[in-house]
Amino acid sequence: MVGNLLTEYDKTITSPILVKNIKSNSQRLIQSEKKYWKRFFRNFSDWLYQNKYYDNYVWSIAKILKTFFNYLIKDKCWSIGKYHLQFIVPNHSLVPIVLEPNQLKFLITNNEFRLSLSEKLKRTNDIFIFGCTAGLRFSDLMWKIRPP
Repeated sequence: MVGNLLTEYDKTITSPILVKNIKSNSQRLIQSEKKYWKRFFRNFSDWLYQNKYYDNYVWSIAKILKTFFNYLIKDKCWSIGKYHLQFIVPNHSLVPIVLEPNQLKFLITNNEFRLSLSEKLKRTNDIFIFGCTAGLRFSDLMWKIRPP
């Protein structure tokens, strides 16, 4: 998936994404690469947000990119620098919102409320109730309903 996103992003920029194997100790080259990857990550993140991807997904992509760069350095012995360490991945712990039993019961049993909803909202309500009772996150639930 990350490869597909990078391919899509690459089509929108003027120059291709390049990972250089740095064999010299030129400070100018090192600084240039550092700026390149900082700019790449900022622009790629902005592109992801513009394409309706949200924080958790963008952060998981950043983690995958960091892992890929670590793989190139450690397993493939590429000398590419440690610029990927500047790919900032916030460590947020999201607090789930929990419904009280009477709130969930209202959504399930109140016919007057259900009749006031449009067809689209009725489907949304059904998916929400199923997710609450099954204990699934929205992203997991939607993947089960509509695989990528």
